[in-house]
Amino acid sequence: MKKISWILLLSVFIGLIGYFTYAKTDILIKNVTYPASWEENEAFATGDQEGIKTVKNEDGSITQSMNIFTWYIKKKEKEQEILRTIDLIIESEEHPSIHNISHNEELSNLFIMVDRSTYEENALVDGFVPMLLGMHCAIYQLYNGATLDNYHVKVTVQDFDTKEIINEVLVPW
Repeated sequence: MKKISWILLLSVFIGLIGYFTYAKTDILIKNVTYPASWEENEAFATGDQEGIKTVKNEDGSITQSMNIFTWYIKKKEKEQEILRTIDLIIESEEHPSIHNISHNEELSNLFIMVDRSTYEENALVDGFVPMLLGMHCAIYQLYNGATLDNYHVKVTVQDFDTKEIINEVLVPW
């Protein structure tokens, strides 16, 4: 009986050490900071959401703090949103010049394969695709651990037939 009591006491002690260690190091809390230039965007407005604490920083940036589970869910939702958007753009008749969109695993490099002549004819519509996808991927970079100093996404537009680079955009610029 004494042996079980010591084991139980030791287990509780180890559990308490673990709890206070995690609480003090914030290992279970993730922070995502958005640039000051995005503060007008309703999605990043100050105010707490369920499970997310939002703080406006002195430099105008906004930091959202959340537990690791909420962070992971939001990160996966953002990733799925980007992948759905890519599929919709490729399948859409509104973007006839776009043949394919590929990306690296981190979504920090996008490659848009286009028919050059059609792309240039539809520049008002298709020309916004690199910026749109770049901004979505930039937000994902912030969830993926990037800081405001290093969350760039490189978007390369290439001719489908010749593989010639038509345009490269670094978002944010």
